Amino acid sequence: MKTIRVAIADDHPVALSGLELFIRSEVDFEVCGTARDITSIDEVLAATKPDVFVSDLILGRHEAGENLSRWRREFPGTRFIILSMIADPGVAKGLFEKGASGYVCKSDDPSEILDAIRAAARGETHLGKTIRDLFESDKPTIDISPLSERERQIFRLVGEGLSNKEMSQRLFLSIKTIETHKEHIKNKLSLQQMPQLQAEARRWCLQNGLRTS
Repeated sequence: MKTIRVAIADDHPVALSGLELFIRSEVDFEVCGTARDITSIDEVLAATKPDVFVSDLILGRHEAGENLSRWRREFPGTRFIILSMIADPGVAKGLFEKGASGYVCKSDDPSEILDAIRAAARGETHLGKTIRDLFESDKPTIDISPLSERERQIFRLVGEGLSNKEMSQRLFLSIKTIETHKEHIKNKLSLQQMPQLQAEARRWCLQNGLRTS
């Protein structure tokens, strides 16, 4: 049985440790490296050249998707799987277009991660059950794929009920910049007024199992 060399990334130490232990429990997997941010991902990829890299979508103030295309160019022998709380087919589609081989929601059964790793190692793609069901059903969900990574962060925070000041403090951006991003989000999603944005963002958060206030 060929051993699949896996590297992993998550900015939460407890989650990273748990994921490492879970993957190590499989006899055909070897965890060859761990990372907690974009810089250390670059270092781990260069040093270990894993068969499969499993990364959380959100890493602090950054998203793995921002670097996915570059990683695929620089490390063509590595396949990438994204873990996320976001159950949005548009987001998953955008990541696959950038080179992802798998997308698994954190609400999925953990076995989906193992299935995704094995599929990626075979050169195949894998969608977790939550996203598969959304692709296969007519359940309405707002498509946020037109938004940039930063706009998605702000959209999510709007849905969670944060004020402009709270978003400014969390993202280290000025309130004016937050307001400008929100205007761009409205335009890209064809929303006319701010209450519409707030309602759609809250509905999207509820559909994706995120907290709202």
